[in-house]
Amino acid sequence: MDDGAESRGTREARGDPLLLHHVRALADMTAELSANHDLTTSSRLLLLTLLGALGATRGGIWLREESGSALHPVATRGREGPGPVIPWRDGYALPSDSPFPLHDPTAPPEVAEPLRVGWPELAWASSLMVQGEFLGVVAIGPRLNRQPYSAAQLDLLRTLARMAATGIHSHRLISGLKEANRQLVAAQDQLIRSEQLATLGSTAAGIAHEIGNPLQCILGFAQAIDDEADRLSPAGLRELIRPVIEESERMRQILEELKDHARSRDYELTRLPLVSVVEDALRIVQFDPLLRARVRIDVEAESDPVVLVHPGKLKQVLLNLVRNAAQALQSTEEPRLQIRVSVRPPQALVTVQDNGPGIPTTHLERIWEPFFSTKGHLGTGLVVVFANS
Repeated sequence: MDDGAESRGTREARGDPLLLHHVRALADMTAELSANHDLTTSSRLLLLTLLGALGATRGGIWLREESGSALHPVATRGREGPGPVIPWRDGYALPSDSPFPLHDPTAPPEVAEPLRVGWPELAWASSLMVQGEFLGVVAIGPRLNRQPYSAAQLDLLRTLARMAATGIHSHRLISGLKEANRQLVAAQDQLIRSEQLATLGSTAAGIAHEIGNPLQCILGFAQAIDDEADRLSPAGLRELIRPVIEESERMRQILEELKDHARSRDYELTRLPLVSVVEDALRIVQFDPLLRARVRIDVEAESDPVVLVHPGKLKQVLLNLVRNAAQALQSTEEPRLQIRVSVRPPQALVTVQDNGPGIPTTHLERIWEPFFSTKGHLGTGLVVVFANS
């Protein structure tokens, strides 16, 4: 670069301090917009940046409340106490985003009149507009040197007001998102608590369901012992007491499983003749009020395979099936249950079939849905799973 060009560039830079001032003002405003403050703090810092860029002595920012009935001061400078509230309604004409003198007769009266009365020291105002949405106004007092505002300074006021409006609008959007997220988290927490309560209730129902069968068996055998006590031989008494002991042990196991539900555990499997497991289960239900002297039960064994099972779990499944069938047979004139043991290599099968009304076709797709039941308070819709690896 030659000396003439360098001298010319230096003169241009020195001769345009206003441009540098404007750039600095825009940079300051950008920095304030990027800061993470609450709306009041952000508005106050935006106002200080704007007043500093224009050399103004006082001013304020008024924002429209959500109901739209007033513009409230959110930041003021050079005044004791808050600024005046500007009444507003949707029917008012929106002020131009170009700065307007507050003491000029052509100024929008909806804004100018309340400010002239409530804060007469203010001189100019500019709308805060974003994409046609009126957010409020910014108003400033005279310059510190008492010189009038130049056209360039008023243009800077307009530019900074637009930037401030953008920042305030973005802040409100972010605040709205934060509030929506807070409400979503609160709703999720409430849903989790509701699900926990529902799970607790379902768990309690499941426990009652699992304990109900052995308890009913114990009560049935205890009643039989009480009814036949005078006529029972020692051998007959022991025969009736043995199921009571077995079912009491099964209840104890259920409670142990509940206590240890958080721990993964394996069940000990035993090789047993499948027919004997079925017969043990049926012996348990012979005193059940749902079946005693009412439901005819036939057992058909095509074969007697030896299977690797957990006998207690398998008996629980059979008991649930038999009692569910008995409940479905209450309106049947000659209720019958048929239990069939068969082999379909490589599987051994136990089939429980009744002559009741069956499952309505509209419910077939939901039979494996947890807690689905058509029995009201009599059922929980729980399926017992006894498979183990």
